[in-house]
Amino acid sequence: MTKLSFLGAAETVTGSCFLVETDRNKFLVDCGMFQGPDVEDRNFEKFKFDPRQIDFLLLTHTHIDHSGLIPKLFREGFRGEVYMTVPTSHLAELLLLDAAKIQENNQRDEFRRRVLRMKKSQMSGNLLYDTRDALSAINSFRTVELDKEIEIREGIKATFINAGHILGAASIVVEVDNLRILFSGDIGHRGQELVAHFDLNKSLSVDYVVMESLYGGKYHEDRRLTERELIDAINLTLQRNGNVMIPSFAVERTQELLYIIKTAKQKRLIGDNVQVFLDSPLAIGATQIYTDSKLALSKMVQQSFALGDSPFSFPGLKTIRSYKQSLGIWKKEPSVIIAGSGMANGGRILSHFKKGLSDAKNSVCFVGYQAEQTLGRELTEGAKKVLIDDKVTRVKAKINTFFGFSAHGDNGDLLDFVGRLDKDRLRKVFLLHAELERSEVFKEELAKKQIEGVIPEWKQSIEL
Repeated sequence: MTKLSFLGAAETVTGSCFLVETDRNKFLVDCGMFQGPDVEDRNFEKFKFDPRQIDFLLLTHTHIDHSGLIPKLFREGFRGEVYMTVPTSHLAELLLLDAAKIQENNQRDEFRRRVLRMKKSQMSGNLLYDTRDALSAINSFRTVELDKEIEIREGIKATFINAGHILGAASIVVEVDNLRILFSGDIGHRGQELVAHFDLNKSLSVDYVVMESLYGGKYHEDRRLTERELIDAINLTLQRNGNVMIPSFAVERTQELLYIIKTAKQKRLIGDNVQVFLDSPLAIGATQIYTDSKLALSKMVQQSFALGDSPFSFPGLKTIRSYKQSLGIWKKEPSVIIAGSGMANGGRILSHFKKGLSDAKNSVCFVGYQAEQTLGRELTEGAKKVLIDDKVTRVKAKINTFFGFSAHGDNGDLLDFVGRLDKDRLRKVFLLHAELERSEVFKEELAKKQIEGVIPEWKQSIEL
């Protein structure tokens, strides 16, 4: 008997966590943090299982909504191994230690804003985990190679395959009790350039698929057009002697921006003298991991490295590590400032907003999804005044939003992913990592191909 329980990312986007139980073993695939005002209280609930009874964990990739509660597992007694790709291990170490530090300080970035909205019973030092727990998790990391089957326990095998999402991201085929289950993780968009796309020629013979459906029925804007629109917005701001402020996620999106700006400079679409500040120690660390993991990137990016030219470095780029340096940026000439966090719900971007939002010469370029009840969402929805650190700031800067940079596959990518499956063997596809409406739309797409889609409820368990 094999039982599959959906403990996260069910009828919602975040909190990826799936429990697989057999007669002899219990293991998890992902253990992510819930994000967003409607679900984040779930992070403080007890797990729906005893962490001490979990044998091991398989991690698809490093994003916090897939990895963010792993240290909490150790805090509550888990002592098993955590399997992942090599690049994921490096990024996860960076992000989990940063998340622990943020919680311990409980003063900045997105955790501070979240805790301020928590119930009083959750505000009295009740951290999810601390640095010691994060280090326990990191010490349990076990790395695997892509496309190489490993036997983790007797009768349980796993194969990590490229998901094309971010550096190190994998889909995982698990063989257990003569069943083959494919956990998609986050499926990449084939329009992005940094990481290799998932292989359309790799056929997959599985019985069940646990699959993201975030953009079911939707298609992304043309990537090249979006890049050109971003460059145009930057140039227009600099021409009026303004500063460009770009809230950006530390992993993948920042590296994409550096690559785009460098390419634009090489093509003379941006002046050689334009100053770009990368004002995020976390993003600087992640960029170094991308550089060190060049063989896991796309062939185009590898060729750049082979020519001795890093795609993430160019004349005019300055990395900012200290907060004192960050405060001095505005004394320079008009420039491009890339800073965390991506949804402007914490981090150094807030200090730049306090200085720059009230000046019509400046602009803000949002290059990622902005969740509800974040400062980023307020600004993209046209707010004329915003509250930053308990102080009202008028919004006169030009607010730009670009929708074509998603690292998640759109409807076409999701259909391509499914197209590799052996339909004669396939029984069901469980649709997750999406709002209910998107999953329902993609379920209809699957029905057109005579594939049964199922939308599980949170905490639902199904015997396979």
